[in-house]
Amino acid sequence: DTVEATVKTIALNGGITKFNLGTTGKTLGKVFTFERGVTRWDSIDEICQAYGLVAFFDPFGYLTLEAQKDPSTSAEAFVFQTGPAVGNIVKFTKSSSDTRIYNHIVVTGESSDVAPVMAEATNTEITSPTRIAELGDRVYQYTSSFITTTPQAQDVADKFLAVHALESFEISMDTLVV
Repeated sequence: DTVEATVKTIALNGGITKFNLGTTGKTLGKVFTFERGVTRWDSIDEICQAYGLVAFFDPFGYLTLEAQKDPSTSAEAFVFQTGPAVGNIVKFTKSSSDTRIYNHIVVTGESSDVAPVMAEATNTEITSPTRIAELGDRVYQYTSSFITTTPQAQDVADKFLAVHALESFEISMDTLVV
């Protein structure tokens, strides 16, 4: 089965009827089961992560699948400004933290019916402030039974590195309208 067909089946069983799933071209490498008590959303999220996808509901209530975007090269989603002519922020506070920065990603497949697979991605980019030479080796490990091939594991590792190697900033704000 394809990833989008599997996601649609899980969502239909949860009562969701509006879809914008597109065609991913990705197929599940085997049959998967979930333990009792796992929510449908957790199942969908786990499948999507293992195939480099993101599932979300768009503003019109459609369940949507997209390839995970590289946040360092993707278009901005929001622009927040202050001031009487363009302002939409009432007040804000900002902070940063390095507790979620990783520069070495290890992805492994954990499946009993296929040979074990593993891939890794490392941040050695000389201009990156989060590279291994600058911060030391910070390893993030991800294991999923949905990962069944080495190319799939490498794709997930590369996409996770694009997100986890970024500096993290947090903003708390009160807005009139977003």
